[in-house]
Amino acid sequence: GLNDNCIYCGSEEVEGIAHLTRYFSKISSWNKGKLAELKNRRGNRDFGQ
Repeated sequence: GLNDNCIYCGSEEVEGIAHLTRYFSKISSWNKGKLAELKNRRGNRDFGQ
């Protein structure tokens, strides 16, 4: 899932990575439209702002 902190050490230095059509993409580089799509798929969580 998408977390604000590392589930192992608690660090806030985390980066979301998406696996799309055989390649990976950092979600921090996504535009607002793509983040909105991801937010809707993940149950309306508050992230990527």
